[in-house]
Amino acid sequence: MLILDSWSIVFGSTALPLDLLGFSGYAYAGYNELQWSTASEKNTASFDIQRTVDGVTYQTIGKVAATGFGSNQYSFRDQGHTSGVNLYRLRMTDNSGEYTYSKTVKISGKTEKEAGIKFAPNPVKDIFNITVTDKALLHTEGKIINSLGQVVYTFKIDQENIRHNLSHLPAGVYFIRLNSGNHTRFVKEN
Repeated sequence: MLILDSWSIVFGSTALPLDLLGFSGYAYAGYNELQWSTASEKNTASFDIQRTVDGVTYQTIGKVAATGFGSNQYSFRDQGHTSGVNLYRLRMTDNSGEYTYSKTVKISGKTEKEAGIKFAPNPVKDIFNITVTDKALLHTEGKIINSLGQVVYTFKIDQENIRHNLSHLPAGVYFIRLNSGNHTRFVKEN
């Protein structure tokens, strides 16, 4: 489940010379991914990624250097998240040291261990491995979906360790949907 709040870019009563277009987050098996984009980031130095589980105390869990000009897209993977609700925000700092915060993004999900299933490697070249640690997921049907929303491969999880040859799929970003409701994303390389 994903809930997004709106965002603002105000420090005191002065706006930073940054135009944040969007800030979103997604839960995948084993990590949470944050994505944001800017239309303009004149004199922007960096983005600190901050996380809280209690809604009060934020910790900086990563830093991404800003390009400092033009429009850009950024992403950050949090592999140290906790299960349940994680709240994220960006601390956006300009070259003079002034900063402001984005609104928060709320991501609810399970860690890979708690999800009971692991997909590897990611990115995939040819062979894709599925390891099931939660026996309740046995006999689950899975679908691989391309970026256009089309089902390109269907499989059944009928044992704890399964190998699939995906060499027939073109390079791209794919999603896995299980009929249990779990989902993840992977990248296929040539």
